[in-house]
Order: sequence, then structure tokens, then C-alpha cells
Amino acid sequence: MTEEEFFSGYSAPRNKELMRVFKDVHLVEQLGSGMIRILKKYDRSIFIITPNFIRVIFPFSNVIELTGQKKNEGLNEGLKSLLLVIKNNPGIKAKDAFKVLNDRSIKTIERQIAYLVKIE
Repeated sequence: MTEEEFFSGYSAPRNKELMRVFKDVHLVEQLGSGMIRILKKYDRSIFIITPNFIRVIFPFSNVIELTGQKKNEGLNEGLKSLLLVIKNNPGIKAKDAFKVLNDRSIKTIERQIAYLVKIE
């Protein structure tokens, strides 16, 4: 697929049966809608496209800027400490945040990151 097809949300699942199952259990809402939704929040610069791979780097510093002080006031200490780690280390991976924080599981950190992105 071309870059333009990729960015326009063109969907070509490799395993159509698996995608049907995901749709049946409501893990996907509509095939091909994810890219369009991502591009509403982020520009194309978060994607690094090579002939064999696509790498996506979501700028977590945007989460800190977009959540604002009022929303941050309602966060528990665990979320605040994670935000501080992300602010001081933009682009940090969950496994590296786990090593820095060392007071919760990597699954908890992943859930907290998902929550922070959601409240944006």
C-alpha cells in the first residue's frame, strides 16, 4: 500500500476472519477508521515509514500540555508521578517508565498511560 493509501485510512487486513471476529466482539468499530481518528489529533510526523516497517511515536508531552492544570489537580499521586516521568523523558516507553518508577507493575503503567491519553 502507498503512503497516501495508509494515511487515507485504506484498510487491507491480512487476516479477514480475525478482523471479522474483532468486529463481532466490538473490539473494532469500523475497519479503516483508526488512521483518520489518529490524524485528527496528531500530524503525519509521528510516523516513521520505511520499506519494511512503520514506527509511531506518540508525543506524550502533548498529554501533559493538553490535560492542563485543572485536570491534573484531580489525578492521584501515581498518575502525577507518571506524568512527571513522561514530562522529563518525552517519548519514554512504558517498560522504561516501569524501571524509573519501580513502584507498580508494567501493566499498571500501561493502563495509566491509556487513561491519561483518554482524558486528553
